Amino acid sequence: MINAYKMVMETGAPVKTAARQYGVPHNTLRDRVKGRVDPQTVMTGQGPLFSTEEEAKLVDHVKYMANLGYGFTITEVVAKATDYAVFLKKRTHDNPLSVKWFHGFRRRWPEIKVVKPRALSQCRAKSTTEQAVYSYFDNLETVIKNNDLLNKPECVYNIDEKGIQTEHSPPYVVSGKACVPAITSSRSGITTIIGGGNALGTQIPPFFIFKGQRMNEDLFQGSTPGSAGTMSKSGWSNSTIFLEYLERHFVRYIQRQNASQPILLIFDGHKSHINVPVLEWAQKNNVLLFVLPAHTSHCLQPLDIGCFGPLQKIYNNMCQKFVRDNPSSKITKFNVAALASNAYVKALSNSNLKVSSESWHISSRQNSSPC
Repeated sequence: MINAYKMVMETGAPVKTAARQYGVPHNTLRDRVKGRVDPQTVMTGQGPLFSTEEEAKLVDHVKYMANLGYGFTITEVVAKATDYAVFLKKRTHDNPLSVKWFHGFRRRWPEIKVVKPRALSQCRAKSTTEQAVYSYFDNLETVIKNNDLLNKPECVYNIDEKGIQTEHSPPYVVSGKACVPAITSSRSGITTIIGGGNALGTQIPPFFIFKGQRMNEDLFQGSTPGSAGTMSKSGWSNSTIFLEYLERHFVRYIQRQNASQPILLIFDGHKSHINVPVLEWAQKNNVLLFVLPAHTSHCLQPLDIGCFGPLQKIYNNMCQKFVRDNPSSKITKFNVAALASNAYVKALSNSNLKVSSESWHISSRQNSSPC
């Protein structure tokens, strides 16, 4: 195409003659000769949606998460790219990207490969997990020291999610029989709580995700001060909601004297927790994102260890008392926030958060062993 263009421009040859000689479409050549298309353009059709810099961020994110053990499927990569395009105001959720975009993405970035993960034996998996845990503490120590956070527990945060049901699990009761009935409410859609706190023991008020389409403020009637939330079709979190939580809720309660003070945020690598818009938000707000290794939440996620277990028990007891004191009432999504937020305040108490945060402190590393 370039040679045909030069032939026309330098020798004055007819467009059709040059096109025939070099085997290119004469209409395509004419567009370049007339100045309608840049002569250096070697591809037809619409250009890529993202700039090279924006796609490079996607590539780095996909590779980083795969190395942590949180590799994305093709569908998930497309969904992440769609969220990023919406964030950049280049697309809307009603006009998502497709697998066709992904194929073009791979052609532009041949380093991105679609591979089948290795299935490790139980023995190897345990060994790898042990290595990952030690690596986690090494990396955590480096981040804390490099950012002068060793003696600033108020700047080290952990957040996590927990799903709760209206159908609670009744507590143990005293009885003369081996099996007795218990009254509970019927099951409804899941409600998710995003919770967190810092290593000093200060909790962030609960953020609820209710199942539904439109927010109803009556859902928060009787809830504890600071409680907030949103809606989703499933009642679970997603990338958009997680970013909303960070922008609208988390930043209201973090403790730091000025914007130059970095905040360390520890959380797991669930696909709803991290994407390119979240990374850009963190960079803009001086928040250091520290992702837990895959499949280690049961022993490394501080909230799982010391707070969300008690939260479930306290919530169950409160539900049991509620249905016992109100025989004609049942637990619905309109009283879940009131019950769960009160349980949340007790479970994520100052003492529980401090005990849980021991896994954040470098001093505990010397006397602890992996899961």
